[in-house]
Amino acid sequence: MKNLVIDSSTKIIEVSAYSGDDEIETVIFEDGDTPLIVEEEAFAYCENLTKVDFGKRKIILGNSAFYCCPFYQLEIPSNVTLGVNCFADNYNLERLTIDTAIIPDYCFINNEEDGELESIYLSDNVVEIGEQAFGGLVIMNELVQSKVHKR
Repeated sequence: MKNLVIDSSTKIIEVSAYSGDDEIETVIFEDGDTPLIVEEEAFAYCENLTKVDFGKRKIILGNSAFYCCPFYQLEIPSNVTLGVNCFADNYNLERLTIDTAIIPDYCFINNEEDGELESIYLSDNVVEIGEQAFGGLVIMNELVQSKVHKR
């Protein structure tokens, strides 16, 4: 198993670049001044990927970028822009903290019946939640949110 460090000089991670790579456990995005585009399904289906550190760099995640990865806990900082279905079908997710402005359609949708979150924290930066962004998830204990616009 390995940690994958994305260098601060990287500008694009191409479509399906690491998709299905079962060796990756952690992805670490180095801080930098250059924005990073993570294209569609770049890390989809990584069965052992349980941790991601977005750092402070501007990161734009494409649709389904981390689709079907087994994260237990996710922290999405304000420097990250989310794509549709970005973290969909993550059956292990227990805790979720979101500090980015827009949560797009189907971002965290779970198509299985066993999607149970312990808690979701939405910061004051969240201003819009897309259609079915949390579809199929049952929040077991706590939803803390600011005033947001739901489509």
